[in-house]
Amino acid sequence: GFGGTLANVVSAQPYSIASTYVLVAIPLFVMMGWFIAEANISPDLFSAAHKWIGRVRGGMAMAVVVACAFLAAVIGSAIVAAATVTPIALTEMRKYGYNDKLSTGVCAAAANLGPLIPPSIIFIIYGFITETSIAHLFTAGIGSGILMALMFIVITYVWCVIDPSMGPAGPRYPIREAIRMPAGLYI
Repeated sequence: GFGGTLANVVSAQPYSIASTYVLVAIPLFVMMGWFIAEANISPDLFSAAHKWIGRVRGGMAMAVVVACAFLAAVIGSAIVAAATVTPIALTEMRKYGYNDKLSTGVCAAAANLGPLIPPSIIFIIYGFITETSIAHLFTAGIGSGILMALMFIVITYVWCVIDPSMGPAGPRYPIREAIRMPAGLYI
């Protein structure tokens, strides 16, 4: 009867949704985030970004944006980016005399690049629910994510030039040291 048919549909529906090819990517991104957190790659990524742009006023805050953008391009999650970069970045920025408003604001804003820069878990879920092309969503996210990261960098720089107490310039590194990547970034 009707009860048997309803029970079959209800019991089969969760499996058919969970086994959809598109949704298989989500646990893989979560696993990648876990690997990155456990491998402790964030300090090396932050250090590399700091060596490249840390010498300009507010450069360490800009390095946070760059590190979070790279993590977003690998993980696709704002939470993992914030959890892995923020503790390192806040400690370093306090050590160099950065204003706490700038430090915490940049960490919070840059972590939000995760849902925008592909591969984004949010884009996958949204595309699945609305039956929108995930490739088109990823394509749209690339430009807007890079633009958002560049705007964070420009705003940070302008803010630090207007008010030098917000973020001092960091030390200059020789070009040879800036080019040499930390061992953890060769994954």
